[in-house]
Amino acid sequence: MVLYAGPLRGYGEIVIVQQANLVLAIYGHLAKSAVQVGQKLQTGSLVGAVGSGGEMADDGLYLEIRSQGHPVNPLDFIR
Repeated sequence: MVLYAGPLRGYGEIVIVQQANLVLAIYGHLAKSAVQVGQKLQTGSLVGAVGSGGEMADDGLYLEIRSQGHPVNPLDFIR
């Protein structure tokens, strides 16, 4: 479920998705988000368009996974 979709200083447009009970995915530096707060997502759902928002000079995506409030290796969650 989408918990937040909007600007965050230094990260441009971001989307925060609750993936499991205590697991969050944070997508940043988006040109725009494609979701709304409260929206339930399925695997493969479009979250937003990659952009150069925030402090990045070039287009790119910031991805952070947090489990129980702590950052973890996102490769453990990507298939």
